[in-house]
Amino acid sequence: MTLFKLPQGEFTRALGGLGRVFKHVGLVSLVINLLLLAPSLYMLQTYDRVLTSRNEGTLVMLTLLLAGLLALEAALEHLRSLVMSRASAAVDLEMGPKLFNAAFAQRLSGQGSPSQTLADLGHVRGFVTGKGLMALFDAPWLPIYLAVTFLIHPVLGWFGLVAALILLALAWYNEQATGSLQAEAGRMGNAATHMADASARNAEVVDALGMLGALRERWLVRQHDYLATLGDVNERAARIGAVVKFARTFLQSCILGLGAYLVLQDQMSPGGMIAASILLGRALAPVDMVIAHWRQLIPAREALKRLNELLQQPVVYPPEVKLPRPKGFVQVENLVVAAPGGGLNGGGNSGVGGDVNSSPPHKREPILKGLGFEVPAGQSVAIVGPSGSGKSTLARALMGVWKPLSGSVRLDGVDLSSAYRDEIGPYLGYLPQDIELFAGTLAENIARFGVIDSEAVVLAA
Repeated sequence: MTLFKLPQGEFTRALGGLGRVFKHVGLVSLVINLLLLAPSLYMLQTYDRVLTSRNEGTLVMLTLLLAGLLALEAALEHLRSLVMSRASAAVDLEMGPKLFNAAFAQRLSGQGSPSQTLADLGHVRGFVTGKGLMALFDAPWLPIYLAVTFLIHPVLGWFGLVAALILLALAWYNEQATGSLQAEAGRMGNAATHMADASARNAEVVDALGMLGALRERWLVRQHDYLATLGDVNERAARIGAVVKFARTFLQSCILGLGAYLVLQDQMSPGGMIAASILLGRALAPVDMVIAHWRQLIPAREALKRLNELLQQPVVYPPEVKLPRPKGFVQVENLVVAAPGGGLNGGGNSGVGGDVNSSPPHKREPILKGLGFEVPAGQSVAIVGPSGSGKSTLARALMGVWKPLSGSVRLDGVDLSSAYRDEIGPYLGYLPQDIELFAGTLAENIARFGVIDSEAVVLAA
């Protein structure tokens, strides 16, 4: 089943690094599933031993033994959930900084959304700690329950095997019927949300130019398509869920009826009949759980795919040799710059309400072409020009925020497009067109959220 085929990438490998944890969780799952045989055995012994011998002491001892085993099972269940929760937090702490840096770099290139990345991380974390993954751990122990059912009576064992195959077939059909459609609905929902976010970020422009109605209509079209696709997914999932519920309940009742027939034929005891019904319910429970949590598994798999793709982006690592304090000699050579999102001008906020997709370099129309000049250290230069002439584009290129299509911007001979920002950034000043303070105190903003030197902060203010 494609359900179990996880997208490959760095984040998936990080999850694979929990292999030792998963092995221990698998062993705990084995013990839990063995302990869950206790109610069936208790039922079997009560019907076949206690009711026939009318021995109250045996009933008391069996009940106490059952209580102890179920208490142990509950403790192990709690331990398993706790281990998976901490394992998920460990992966989150390991991959969180990488994802944060990658999402930030992607946003600078005019793509993606850090909030989407954090939401994807939450989806994967929820999957690792949720009941869906626990059902996958329990599913391999289905043969144990079928084996015990075979021991009670071969006919009941074969019936249980057929019942399990029926539910597995329904799970496979659920994957085929809803998997790709739900993934498509997720992409439509993300596109509609991104469009609304882009419009909200440019609320002043939208209001001033009277664009709210037009943008709302465009958003409503996308939202309608998303809701229509999501409705199809929900309808299909509801139909399959109803069939699965009917099949599981009916099959569990049928094994009880089949057991009653075997009791009437004197081929087994009444206790075995009840025990077989309980065992089949336990055997089918993981498959039923996977289908029930299918809507959580698909988004988690899609989120994992996006996180793997995000981590494939190139990362600038800090240089081994620290650069000296810049003196301020600026060199611009044959500079050709285009907007990361394929915009046609450098001023203001481009792409209001539109999709943010990075165009290939050869398809992006340059805003600056073949620009070159030098500014010696200690000189001040003012660049003036009409709106849309490329002043903001040049400022972004000088800071290394926008990577040039060709040419270079150098500070004391260092190419700013490849410089490590955490090292060179403290020596640069930059005031973008959209001014906004970050969450924190004024002193923290002035100190760039580093160590606060009160005298330096006051001097800067």
